[in-house]
Amino acid sequence: MRLAETLAALANAHGGIVILGVSTAGKVTGVSDEQSVHGAIRAASLSAVPPLILPLPSSLDVDGRSVCAVEVPPGLPRVQRGRPLLHPQRRT
Repeated sequence: MRLAETLAALANAHGGIVILGVSTAGKVTGVSDEQSVHGAIRAASLSAVPPLILPLPSSLDVDGRSVCAVEVPPGLPRVQRGRPLLHPQRRT
């Protein structure tokens, strides 16, 4: 679920890249099964309502370990009654 939320957040912003197989401290831990990770990425992107544009996962070899980079393109703007649905900017 956390992956789906992260992908949705990036798509709702301006897109971005998620790196799987690297700890928050920057240590390369790797992923054990690239195909399973790619499947989980597709499943997470399709679990959003409405589904996201499919992200573009790729596998990289870093320090002898497999790391998955997921490029998330910006999502499409929401449309309501034929007009773009804009969210008001938060003011503090």
